[in-house]
Amino acid sequence: MKNLDYKAFPILVVDDEADNREIFRLNFRREFDIVLASNGAEAIKKLEEQDIAVIITDHRMPNMTGLELLQEVIATSPQTIRIMLTAYTETDLLLKGINEGQIYRYIVKPWDASDMRITIKRAIERYHLESENRRLIEELRQVNTYLRSEIEHDW
Repeated sequence: MKNLDYKAFPILVVDDEADNREIFRLNFRREFDIVLASNGAEAIKKLEEQDIAVIITDHRMPNMTGLELLQEVIATSPQTIRIMLTAYTETDLLLKGINEGQIYRYIVKPWDASDMRITIKRAIERYHLESENRRLIEELRQVNTYLRSEIEHDW
């Protein structure tokens, strides 16, 4: 999308391995606003503190899996675009993630920086377009409410 400031849309990266979080941050910090969390509980706290456009989470983490986290995100921040990272290609996990986690994309580790960059940009664009649609629908509702009240007032 032309003129879209990708840095204006925070990306939350959740991985229990510090090296993976740091590699992600180093690869993308110039282009995106990267927020890091080491587990699901920390990620949920960060989601409560600020609007997050995209969450990228590892699946296999202690205490709360990535899928469990994404299910929580649906309840608390349904507009956030959800991406799952995993080193495993378990078909059942993939299907469950897509069906229950409403995952935008499922990425197998190790990820390619160029592919990841494109994926993040497309996810941000989707978030932006869905946000703009919600804003326009609300604006239309307000106009319709106003027009109805004017019509009723004239009668």
